[in-house]
Amino acid sequence: MRIALIWSLFIAALCTTLHATDTKEIVKVGVILPLSGDNSDFGKPIQELLNYKFSHLPKNSHLEYKLFFEDDQLVAKNALLAAHRLIDLENVDVLITMFSASGSVVAPLAAQKKVPQLMLNMNEAAADGHFNFICITPVDESAKLWHKYATEKGYRKVAFFIHRNTGGEMVLKALQKTKEGSEIDWVACERFNPGEIDFRVALMKLKETHPDALFLFGFNPEQPIIVHQLKQMGWDIPICSIGNTEMDMKDPLFEDIWFAGVNAPTIKFIKWYEENLHKSYPPWGATYSCISDLIYKSFEDGWNGKKPTHEQVSKNLLGVKDFDSDCGRISCDTKGIFRTTPVLMVVKHGSIEPIK
Repeated sequence: MRIALIWSLFIAALCTTLHATDTKEIVKVGVILPLSGDNSDFGKPIQELLNYKFSHLPKNSHLEYKLFFEDDQLVAKNALLAAHRLIDLENVDVLITMFSASGSVVAPLAAQKKVPQLMLNMNEAAADGHFNFICITPVDESAKLWHKYATEKGYRKVAFFIHRNTGGEMVLKALQKTKEGSEIDWVACERFNPGEIDFRVALMKLKETHPDALFLFGFNPEQPIIVHQLKQMGWDIPICSIGNTEMDMKDPLFEDIWFAGVNAPTIKFIKWYEENLHKSYPPWGATYSCISDLIYKSFEDGWNGKKPTHEQVSKNLLGVKDFDSDCGRISCDTKGIFRTTPVLMVVKHGSIEPIK
């Protein structure tokens, strides 16, 4: 009886040891997205995509990955508070953010706490070559491509209507670099504030300059309101932009709006997304799929019998070269920016298509 008891205790202890050995260390991934409010339509599909990607990782992964989501409603102060909660309370190992305002305000905290952050951010200054990484075509390159195509289309006078926020500032600064020696005359440049709902006076002023095209850069809810009010005025003018037009590609009034896109998805990824998530491709889906792959690669490559340190993960991210991502082949430069080739896109039938 005593021998049987000792044997059973030995077996139990052995099973406990084997179970502990098989248990994988957990990588905590903190994700800050607009999951409620006017911009939740952009955050929720990305949340679903990330959940799918991290739940379908290879079974032979060295580490286990757990997602922690926070809602910032696309408000910078909310993003900073969310980052504090994720870092100080959840002890996350890496951060993911959406859009320039959120990523830029979180960047100093990520650097201070030494937590790698990967972001969709037009503000190149937010990338520091250490802990903050931008996964988007640099806006200067997109602005050059926009200017080249606008010139080819014969635009000689363009009016600009730009959102007053971090992304808008970056876009305007990049566009201004294209002005010198340009054939395009900036006949007007107006700004609008977050929260505005009546743009008719500003649009009338822009219309009176008789531009060949209107450059519109905005976010929701202001961007679709502007386009609707413009159409209500009976102002039939070509509209163009950089990046953000894919936000509202489902709106019929956005048909034929063209833009210099950032991180265009490969055809292979669009097909994969529609087959696996059974939905139409969402704005910036390829960017966040790419980010999830980079996180997985950097942690798995750094595994040496235990979870790599944040410093090792950052070093691995900086060392990425010629990585075949869902946005095409990418490499990380010394600033911490994963540069892709900008592309021209146009809204057609509720989707986006490349302009060849």
